[in-house]
Amino acid sequence: MGAEKGQIGGKPSRSMLRAWLTLFLALAGLALFIYVIGPAGLETPLLEPMATFIEENDINANAYYYTEVDEFFLAERHMRDHLGYLARGGH
Repeated sequence: MGAEKGQIGGKPSRSMLRAWLTLFLALAGLALFIYVIGPAGLETPLLEPMATFIEENDINANAYYYTEVDEFFLAERHMRDHLGYLARGGH
């Protein structure tokens, strides 16, 4: 019957090529953030002390996404107390 959707005369259409190119660029950008920018960010003065603390204390940083973990509860409570103290004018 005619050419399949996304093809013109048996060749991929321009929009199909653009879709594949977009997918490739998105995956390449993701890999760039995971393997280059993310690790480089851990060397910045802002994140390096936190990363060092996490590694030295053998903290499972991935577990903080789960509220059932005791570490998450304690970290969240400390953060809320600290932010509340700062909001009240503490230094």
